[in-house]
Amino acid sequence: MAAKLDASALIYLGKADVSSQFSGALLAVAGLLTEPRRARSETGPSCPQIIEKIQADLMALAARVCGGLFITTGVYNEAVVRGRAAGHRDAERIGKAVEGELVQIVPLGEASCQYLEQAGFPAALGDGERETIVEALAQNCLAVLDDVRARSAAVILGAALCRTETLLVEALVRHLATLTEFETALLRLAQVRGMKPDDLAELLRLGRLIEETRNYDSTDA
Repeated sequence: MAAKLDASALIYLGKADVSSQFSGALLAVAGLLTEPRRARSETGPSCPQIIEKIQADLMALAARVCGGLFITTGVYNEAVVRGRAAGHRDAERIGKAVEGELVQIVPLGEASCQYLEQAGFPAALGDGERETIVEALAQNCLAVLDDVRARSAAVILGAALCRTETLLVEALVRHLATLTEFETALLRLAQVRGMKPDDLAELLRLGRLIEETRNYDSTDA
């Protein structure tokens, strides 16, 4: 069995503390670095969901909450190596996030590789999402998953997970983002993912309610 990686080298290896906040998160999400959705006639065939990430400013906001953002080697190969070969602009954006150390790459250990083969993931689930779930379990860190099939698999296997918008709400609650930052990031995420208008409206309302509560608490103090 491969030795546990040094927590001082990879922030996300830390266990959850008493407030259930993780020291890092593994990403396998639709939206974090991708261009906003356009009609298929304008862009041609879309990239596989496993190579889609959030735009850099959204990712920086998520990093404030988690303390570190990570992708597996498989996700990097799919997103950057193959993406660059295919001429996808998103591949360059993701590559720059890695080069700037906003996102770090973690390889799967021997035990994780074995579990990957034994977990019985559905055939429709991408390799990057499978790796993210397995490594999140191995390292006891948060998996950021927006795809419903990946989320279902993570729940069945017992991985800690959340959606991208949950990180944005948490940033607002923990005073790590202003209401303007929250709303700007959420609107960009909605554009990238093609979020339903009613879901977007509900999240925007939640943000305003959180801000009102913060202002009330500040005045009351």
